[in-house]
Amino acid sequence: MFNGSTNGAISLATGSYMFDCMFSLSSMSATSGNAGFSIANGTGTAGAFLMNWSAIDAVAGAIGAWSSGISVTGATPAAMATATTATVLQAMVFGSFEITGAGTIIPSIQLANAALAVVAVGSYFICRRIGDSTTVSMGNNS
Repeated sequence: MFNGSTNGAISLATGSYMFDCMFSLSSMSATSGNAGFSIANGTGTAGAFLMNWSAIDAVAGAIGAWSSGISVTGATPAAMATATTATVLQAMVFGSFEITGAGTIIPSIQLANAALAVVAVGSYFICRRIGDSTTVSMGNNS
């Protein structure tokens, strides 16, 4: 989805990570401008996923019914929004994962119908290491 590095790969050390992602895709299929999102690809050993997403299959700025869900795998369903004939998909995804074997992850999309989707300027993926791969909390809890 992002091409700032080869295939959009992000190199990560072992540890626990939190991430945020927001994107807008256009020029998608008019049959169903829809897609799934994944961070499970790459050379790193990733697991312990927990991600939440909200998405809409509609033109940018449209007010409509957003779809949302939670996944404990490295991917959302193949269609993360209720399908329409719009050629645009807007989505926000956030969550956490662990890297137990250093390597890369690749934030990516899987189109519901083949079409050359265009990623809008301003779309992003950010991840932050929050501790080692056994981290279960951050800071003091009482």
